[in-house]
Amino acid sequence: ATTAVILPGGRDDTVRIFVKGAPEFVLDLCTEYMNAEGQVARMDTHKKEDVLREVVKEQFARQAFRTLLIAYHDMPLADFNQLKRANNDFENEADREELEKGGLTVIGIYGMQDPLRPEIVGAVK
Repeated sequence: ATTAVILPGGRDDTVRIFVKGAPEFVLDLCTEYMNAEGQVARMDTHKKEDVLREVVKEQFARQAFRTLLIAYHDMPLADFNQLKRANNDFENEADREELEKGGLTVIGIYGMQDPLRPEIVGAVK
């Protein structure tokens, strides 16, 4: 599942929606990505497969890192308010998922180390 956080965008009439979640799920919602030069580029099926294979599996999974993908979408404030009214003021996760349907732009993927806790040894034995 993903989480949406609403923050004001660069202009007063814009809302920027940030989404984070497992790359395997969030990538399906993405239509663009920010490339190494900081430019937004179209993301097709092949690019999504490359990201999952090369970044998520080859770079992070081999090091046993958990990964999160961060993406965003901008929308006019009026559209945001209308969508909010139509979806229970985004009271629950299902309502907030409506914000993710506008085509997201990937900002990046990061890996987190999740070290084993000492008590896990006994649990596994």
